Amino acid sequence: MAHNPRQAIIDFLSAPVSTPDSAITITSDAKERLGAMYTGGGMGAVADTIRFLKERTVPLHYAALLTFADTNGKMWEFACFARQEGGHTWVFKGGGSVSDKNNGRQPHANLAGGWAEGGFYAGGIVHGNGIEVAHAKIVSVDGLTFEDTVENGRVLFVTDREDIFAPVRVLLYDAAGVVVNSHIGFGV
Repeated sequence: MAHNPRQAIIDFLSAPVSTPDSAITITSDAKERLGAMYTGGGMGAVADTIRFLKERTVPLHYAALLTFADTNGKMWEFACFARQEGGHTWVFKGGGSVSDKNNGRQPHANLAGGWAEGGFYAGGIVHGNGIEVAHAKIVSVDGLTFEDTVENGRVLFVTDREDIFAPVRVLLYDAAGVVVNSHIGFGV
């Protein structure tokens, strides 16, 4: 039982890697993809390699962007979400691997995260591709807006709202407040 959100995340990530319980088919936009259902385990992180890069909180909800090495030596960047339950216990509710892939053309943000029990979170790497990106905003199709300052090339968003509708639009701004690019995120 974790009494703070960081420990809940560390406990989950450092648990041994799980194996899938069953194969599933995911359907979105009339496309089918194969997936796997996991109901236990963690990421096999080496606990003393976990580094928190950015953190955000709203009451009873916490998101973090972090890095770690797993027991095989692979480096990961991860966006994580935890929620406080029962007034004191923090529980890991979701996480996603952040891609560092750079399209090399326009500014863009590689975001991981999404919907988790109790809220929505998104975090990742911002690639400026020659343009200084200072600020980022995500806007859901129903108009909900979340903003963050780009720090060390990273952004992180968290809300206790579960009713965020996809896709979300990612807007990237320079220091003067001019939009330097806009793209779709979480376009399921």
